[in-house]
Amino acid sequence: MPDGLMISRQADGRILEVVLDRVERGNALSASMYRELAEVIRGAENDASIGALLIRSSRETFCMGGDIADDRGRRDPDYSAAIHDFTEQWLSRSIPAVALVDGAAQAFGCALALSSDLVFSTERAWFALPELLHGLVPVYAIAVLDASGHAATGARMMWQGKRFSGREISSFANNVVLCASIQEAEEGIADIFTGWMGGNVDSLRRAKQFTNNANDTNRHTILSGAQKALQQALAIADEDPGKAQSYLSTATSNR
Repeated sequence: MPDGLMISRQADGRILEVVLDRVERGNALSASMYRELAEVIRGAENDASIGALLIRSSRETFCMGGDIADDRGRRDPDYSAAIHDFTEQWLSRSIPAVALVDGAAQAFGCALALSSDLVFSTERAWFALPELLHGLVPVYAIAVLDASGHAATGARMMWQGKRFSGREISSFANNVVLCASIQEAEEGIADIFTGWMGGNVDSLRRAKQFTNNANDTNRHTILSGAQKALQQALAIADEDPGKAQSYLSTATSNR
């Protein structure tokens, strides 16, 4: 398990909890974290006892995005393949996911949260796709939101580039549940899981597969386009040290 992830099972093993715990980097997702998350989801898919995923963070910051740098501060050559592998696994999963956001959810972290089936957001949480303000295009964030049925939300956030509070995001993202506190959010999630686990786990997976099918018509095209766009952008950045530094610093910008 790479540094930055804590995995546990709750509710008699029926809930798989994923905790982002890379505080020094704003819980930004490195290539190794993407790889491990993809494997966690694959494993859960093969475990019929798991009915749902919970994604949260160990501190207030949810996730500041993807961290394209390796341990030496250079661009990780595995990053593009790792984010693509995770994204494919995330979007095709048959297990419903709930995200708990109690702070910053930026860039791909924003997309990860909002592409969950339900998002419990506290009042102090905020969401943003600020990449365009830094001369970047959030190709995978937009791809994930588009392929999960939230294209309008992603487009609005990308073009405005601003931070949206939990209250603001709940006014136009229809899968967001606004909560006054972390305690209220945790209680709400517990109630949801109690209801879900009171039924048949298999029915949860069938429901998730049904919603996947509704959004699956162009997922492959969307992700292929995102992969190509990211590879092109990284190639340009490699030729221009200034742009490369811009990419390397994106994960922790606006903190």
